[in-house]
This record gives sequence, C-alpha cells and structure tokens, in this order.
Amino acid sequence: MPIGSRLGAFPHHCQKMDLLEYQGQELFSRNGMAVPSGRHAASVEEAVEAARELGFPVAVKAQVLIGGRGKAGGIKVAADEGEARAHAEAILGMDITGPHGEGPFRVEELWIETGTEIEAEFYASVILDRSAKKQLVMLSRMGGMDIEEVAANSPEALVRHHVDPLEGLTEAESARIVADAGIPEEYAEATAQTLRVLVELAKAEDATLVEINPLAAEFTAWTDWLVEEGYDLGERPIDTVYVPQDVPIPPGRGATWRPARYDADHTESAFLTNRFLDWLQENDTGEPWCAHLSYFRPHPPYIAPEPYNDLYDPATVTPPVRCAERDDQAALHPFLAGAMAILPSPLDDVDQAQLQATYFGMVTEVDAQFGRVITALAERGVLDETLIVVTSDHGEQLGDHWLIEKVGYADPSYRIPLIVRWPGHTDSPGRVVDAFTESVDVVPTLVDLLGGEIPDFCDGYSLRPWLTNEDRSDAARRRWRQFVVTEYDFRDPTSSWITDAYGLRHDQCGICVVRDEHGKYVHFGGYFPALFFDLNEDPGELVNRAED
Repeated sequence: MPIGSRLGAFPHHCQKMDLLEYQGQELFSRNGMAVPSGRHAASVEEAVEAARELGFPVAVKAQVLIGGRGKAGGIKVAADEGEARAHAEAILGMDITGPHGEGPFRVEELWIETGTEIEAEFYASVILDRSAKKQLVMLSRMGGMDIEEVAANSPEALVRHHVDPLEGLTEAESARIVADAGIPEEYAEATAQTLRVLVELAKAEDATLVEINPLAAEFTAWTDWLVEEGYDLGERPIDTVYVPQDVPIPPGRGATWRPARYDADHTESAFLTNRFLDWLQENDTGEPWCAHLSYFRPHPPYIAPEPYNDLYDPATVTPPVRCAERDDQAALHPFLAGAMAILPSPLDDVDQAQLQATYFGMVTEVDAQFGRVITALAERGVLDETLIVVTSDHGEQLGDHWLIEKVGYADPSYRIPLIVRWPGHTDSPGRVVDAFTESVDVVPTLVDLLGGEIPDFCDGYSLRPWLTNEDRSDAARRRWRQFVVTEYDFRDPTSSWITDAYGLRHDQCGICVVRDEHGKYVHFGGYFPALFFDLNEDPGELVNRAED
C-alpha cells in the first residue's frame, strides 16, 4: 500500500512534469493499486472538513515537490478536530527546504489522509535507466528512509533488476526480486504484485520515476474477519475500521467518546481470543502446551465499542499528573518540549478526561475477553494446572506530563502490570508485592516455576521467592533488587527527522534511567542535560533537582 509516493513523467513526450503526492495517489488508485483514503485541501477549513469526513486519526501532509517534508514538520498526525485545525494552520504557508538544499518551497496545498496501522515499511521504485535503455526496478526492506543513504551505507539492502522492454516484469521475476530483498513471506505476494503494477504504470504514463516510500504492509486478518462477519468497511477496511459511529457526542463527554462501528464481540481482542479457543480445542490432547496471547489493546487509536466507550464517567477520573501550564512542562527539559510537540495530550479538559475514560473502557474490554480464556480453561478442568502470567510491554502517559502514548523517562510509560497465577503454590493469593521487578524477570520466572534450569544468559531473576513467600524477613528484601534500570531509544531508524529536530546523532538519541525507592536519575545522550527527581517529595517527577 503506498503511503509516500513520487511520480515524474513526460506525458505525450512534452516537457517534464512532477506530480504532488495526492496526484500520484490518484494515479495509483486509477491503476488498481490500494492507497489510503484522502482528501485534498487548500485552506484550513477545507482541511478540518476533510478530516471530519475521513474520521480520526488523520495525517495532515504538506504538498510540495520536494522530499524531507516530515523532517521539516510538514507531516503531522491529528487525533481530533482541534489538532487537525492546529496542524493545518501551522503547515499551510510553511516554507520547506529539501534535504539537499532545494527550495524553499511554500506549502499552498494539503493532503488529509486516513491513519493506518502499519506492520512493516518497504521501499519500491521504477526508474528509467537511460544508460541501459530499460526500466530499473528497485526494492528494499528498509522503507521510510532516505534511499540514497540506504544505497550508500547498506547497498546489499537495495535490490536492483532491469526489466526487459518486450517481456515486461514477469511473475517469476517479481517473486525473485521480493525474495532477494528479504521481504517476509506474508507480504511477498502483495509486494510482487505491486512491483508489476508499478512497471506497467510507469510504461503507460511515460514516467521516468515512480516511487513509493514507504510501501506499507498492513495487518488485515482481523478486518478480513469483520468483512466476513458482514461489516461494510468499504474497499479499504484498514482505513475505515477505526472511524467511529457518526453519532452526536452527549454533554459532558469528549472527542474519543464515539463508539466503534464494530460491537464488543468483534474487537481485535475478541478475534484473538476466538483464535486461541479454536487452537485450544484442536490441541486438546492432554499433552502439555504453551500459548502466547499478544493483545493489541489497550493501545491507540483511542476508541472502544459499546458499552465500553461509556462505561466510565469522565467527570470521575483522576486528573493527569503534570504541571499546571504546558509551557512550564516543556521548560523542564528540551527532550520533553520536543515530545510534547509530537505526542501532545488534548488541550480541552473534557477531551482529556474522556481520553482517560475511553482508555479505561479499552482496558476493561480486554479484561472481559481474557475472562473468556479463564472460563474455557476452567470448563476443561485445566485452570488449576495452568500457569498464567499477564504483563505488558509498556505503559501509557494518558495525559501525564501533557503527553500521550509511550515516550520518554516518566513512570507512566514504564510501570506495567505483572500478574502471576501459580495454582497450588502460593500461600496468599491476591497479595501485592511492591518490590522492584523488571521485564527481564519474566523468562527466568517461567523457566524456574516449570522446573527448568535458568540459562546463564538471563539477566533477570526468578520471582519464586515472592510467590512462595519463602522468606518474609527484612534481610530477604534487602537481598532483592534495590533499584531498576530502564532505557529508551527515541531515534527513528527510518528517517533523520528526530535527529534533525534535536540536533543529535542517531547514537545519541538514548535515555538511561536509574530509579530506586527515593529518587530517579535520567541520563541523556549528546548535549542534553541530566534530570534528577526526589521521589519522596516529588512522586510526579515535575521538579528537576539535577542542579540542586
């Protein structure tokens, strides 16, 4: 699926003409290629109306005949109408200079595009190689990056193939190109088909360059199931599945209140649970088994089906932990100022409270689906023979520090649940342990509880002592981990826009945190100053004591 595209042509053998992104998207669509839904806009009001019609989230994209738009701030994601308006106002009239000093180019048009859940990004292009007098197909797994950098630094990652002008690109040749580029098997057929369409398009349009960067691969198993179940999601379900129902927002509710178009029995969580239960039935042989269920939710986009969208009253949620003013929060550290520009929380108080309420509903929806797993295990008589571990890969800012999603150094992005059910081996079920644990403790714990020998390469420790309560003494607690170490790599390996924004090299875009019961030290790469928080006096991490 094309996300970013360029096309240069000599229509009717006259002067050279370059197309803007939205014009290229329209051309791709006419030639049978799947593209994200979008609307052209030449004013702020047109952009807002387009975003409203498409449904949030949307990308607000500058339309100029130059690359490097994202690095220059010309591409922004809007989660609601307010953000769409703010981004459109900021981008229209912006001057963008190309990565090699071209321009500047004034932004007079916008392309408003539906948000897309992307699993992988590739690079694909067809150019006219005048020296060979043939079309040259290029494909790489390293999509979303400056392809010139890929060619210079990782030439083996860019596969090149000349096309016979009489034969065209055959199915066998396109399959070989895909295989040589190392495209994963699940995307191979679609990618090969895309290459053949690009070759035919370039020939039909007399194009000297047809480029898609990134060529995005999407998750479709769930949306395919929704279509099978009778949901009308249009030609591109991935573009419409997260568009909420077009219903009025009641008083006291915010932007993320609108319910999903699918019901509670057809969520991503329900889909995964159904697949697991089918698998469990097929493998009900009495033999030991192991299953890893990776629930996508709760995760942006912030949307829940009925009744979960209205399960929690925004008026009852706890206000986020943050400075009273956005400017005060941004002034705490340059990293934070940049992060707030990329992942800002809602400005409106009701929208902020609704964001939290919606997220709580999303959590409860996952809990209900996992409850089906527990019920199935109990009905089969194996619940009390099954070790169950529930945890997460990251937390959620949810408005804390004026941020959303996962980012930075603050506790909300790192504090995650860890629930262990070990039937018959715990003397006090339901007990809460407040000792420091890390994700690296999960594997050694599983190996230990299942009777195995913990490998030397494991960095963590088995949590068996906390499950069995073998030693309740203070000395035992002191022997346990007294601090935790967390790390965050905030570079974008597919682009240089992060490094350009912060003035850092890729290897400097890192954060290392050491946290104990009383304080937190945050170390940054490059020239960024350190942070230190006195957690006894400042558990919300709002006052930097590094220079104190």
